[in-house]
Amino acid sequence: MRCIMEYSAGFTKEKWSENEISIILELMLQGKSKNDILEEVTEKNYIFQL
Repeated sequence: MRCIMEYSAGFTKEKWSENEISIILELMLQGKSKNDILEEVTEKNYIFQL
C-alpha cells in the first residue's frame, strides 16, 4: 500500500527570520560567544519576530 502525503513549501519560502539571522551571523562573525550574543541582543533590545 502506498502512502501519499500532501506537501506544502509555504513555511520554507517565508523570509520570517531573515533579519534575525543576519543579526546573529554578524555577531558570530565578530567572534562573540552564544552568551555574548544573548547579552547584546537583550541589551540593545533587538526585535525578533519569533
